[in-house]
Amino acid sequence: MKNRKINLFLSFTTVFSFFLFCFSFSAGKKNSVNSIKSALVNPSYSENIEKIIVQSPQEILVLKSEGKWWSCENRGIKTFADKKTVSNFIKNLSKIRNMYKISDSLDGRIGLGLTEGSAQIVTVVGSNGKILSKLYFGASDSLSSRITVAAEKGKICYETEDDFSAYLKTDVNFWSIPEIFFAIKNPSNLKLSSADLHTLLSLRHGKIYGANAFPENAVFEKSITLFGQYDSLQRVDFYKRKAQEGFEYFYSQTVEPQVVKDNAVFEVSSWTYERLQKILK
Repeated sequence: MKNRKINLFLSFTTVFSFFLFCFSFSAGKKNSVNSIKSALVNPSYSENIEKIIVQSPQEILVLKSEGKWWSCENRGIKTFADKKTVSNFIKNLSKIRNMYKISDSLDGRIGLGLTEGSAQIVTVVGSNGKILSKLYFGASDSLSSRITVAAEKGKICYETEDDFSAYLKTDVNFWSIPEIFFAIKNPSNLKLSSADLHTLLSLRHGKIYGANAFPENAVFEKSITLFGQYDSLQRVDFYKRKAQEGFEYFYSQTVEPQVVKDNAVFEVSSWTYERLQKILK
């Protein structure tokens, strides 16, 4: 009698396991149908991208290829963009990734915030002026580390790995090159030790003050020019103004050959300016 009960239990367990396996296989097959491997921008276009427009419901930022440089502009404030940051963004846009279908209806797209008035929109433009891709990004899920995305003319909405949120910014401060001296790596006119040169080229600016305009009460302090090969140079003009405690410092820069006209004015900390003075004394 005892053996019979054991056999019945084992038989039931075997049948249950079989049905569980069939269900798992069926679910896995369904999930595979609802997922694809694709890139958001065709990888073959990645070397020919001329412009990237990042748009929020309130603002638009334009990244533009300027030969060996990139520029970034928003609300009339324009400066050099960090090439490494732009390159990483393009790399993420053009890499083959898993895309998980979550909706194929207009109502679903509205509910996911993937519309003109609610999404972060990224438009990628090629060197011929043709739009290569226009993408609508929605909410990011911190638990799954995924973000929702849809193409402009596609009705299907997907989730994919969220390596985009860091770049969906319209703030010029985020995209700008962080170092003050970046254009000339081996200046011919400065006699500095390798350690001092490394420190000089590592000095970073603060936030952007405005579009090519210093505070009214700021006075010119000094100009520093770094000369490179083939008539290239970078000139940085420093200004200061009296603050409640000490001084506040600002600068603008000119890079030749000229790429960015009317470059933004940046703030620089007192510590950074004093460090600069010490290096170039």
